[in-house]
Amino acid sequence: MSELFFKLISTVSAQASAPTDFRDEPFTSLTDYISAIITWAIPILGSIALLMFIYAGYIYITSQGNPEKINTAKEIVISTLVGILLLFSIGLIVRQIGLT
Repeated sequence: MSELFFKLISTVSAQASAPTDFRDEPFTSLTDYISAIITWAIPILGSIALLMFIYAGYIYITSQGNPEKINTAKEIVISTLVGILLLFSIGLIVRQIGLT
């Protein structure tokens, strides 16, 4: 049982040091992982924010004066703006720390 465990650990560590598809050099530390995640996550989350704006606009246009739907659309827009503000803050903090 312990041999299987050590073989599994050595295989996982060998794979972790192998280059990935989106990086030329292997991950060597936690900061490399965080940097890669942030590099990929921010554009994806920005795209989701754009889709949320479109969805809120659709709800607003199709509300036909219904106050509940108008308030729902406003809440989506405000929540999306707060999310974008958080994304910019995360990007700023990461750059100040020096992870990217």
